[in-house]
Amino acid sequence: MFLFADRVQDSYRTCLARAKRSLSPEALALIDADILTTLPNLHLFHPEFGAMYGDLKDMLSAWVVSRRDEGLGYVHGVAKIAAMFLLNMRAPEGFLAMRNLLERHCMRSFFGGPGAKDDVS
Repeated sequence: MFLFADRVQDSYRTCLARAKRSLSPEALALIDADILTTLPNLHLFHPEFGAMYGDLKDMLSAWVVSRRDEGLGYVHGVAKIAAMFLLNMRAPEGFLAMRNLLERHCMRSFFGGPGAKDDVS
């Protein structure tokens, strides 16, 4: 069990470190715009005073970097899914759960970006 937890943590940390070094201002702006529309009545994800804003932004940034090898970028709406995971688990575990969910064949057609829609018939 602990080995699995270490791998999850390492994968998340690696993707997050890559994101902090390489995400463009445009990608970060897309993420911020999506976060602003994510459960606004809870105020947990508000950029100025939300207690979970940093975790959500980090998780989304790491997710974008994890998809970059496939030529995929950020897709509006993913922040809502990530937020639901963050409400129930820590960011590294939420990151893994989100990746597993969104890489499923049918979900990829919605959240894979323009190129992925052609893969699903």
